Amino acid sequence: MSENKTNHNLIGQPHKVTKRTVSAKARRDWESNGNIWPTCINIGCNNDCTARDWKKSGIPSIKTECSRCQKARVNGIILPDITFHKKTYCENIDGRLGFVCPVNLDAQGWSGTFPSFLLEMDHLDGGGVVTNNSRENVNTFCKLCHGRKGYHNKDFDSTRKNIPDELSFFDHMIIKDIAYIDF
Repeated sequence: MSENKTNHNLIGQPHKVTKRTVSAKARRDWESNGNIWPTCINIGCNNDCTARDWKKSGIPSIKTECSRCQKARVNGIILPDITFHKKTYCENIDGRLGFVCPVNLDAQGWSGTFPSFLLEMDHLDGGGVVTNNSRENVNTFCKLCHGRKGYHNKDFDSTRKNIPDELSFFDHMIIKDIAYIDF
């Protein structure tokens, strides 16, 4: 029998194991250990967040939104009684990350909003597993600010934990106060 088939004892037919069934089992196992699945961050939505993926260790990477809200937001669909949390600008314009967002939209002649695909939601308490999906704990950052924060906090790549802290190209630009990004 192939790796992606299991015996289905009730009817004696092979049953194909899909990503969905593996994810459902992983979630049941994770919750049976006392973990709580977070709800969608959007105001007015009480659906469970969707899983991005599952680590080999059995720990999920959980998105901030449910799949219904995320799909609607990305496609520009308004959902009745739902207010999306994701902003249309980088919240680091005030320097809350210890540096000011290098993308000055006004200087570039933009209307003041980023295209959604250039923005990402970030849990301030990090830690991999979403335990605090409250609106106060989630900020919207542009990819540059989110990447810089993640690099310095070693959020994204476990192989980076052994690399000494060094300034990136964008750090040098910001320090020299010549930062601008031309889209």
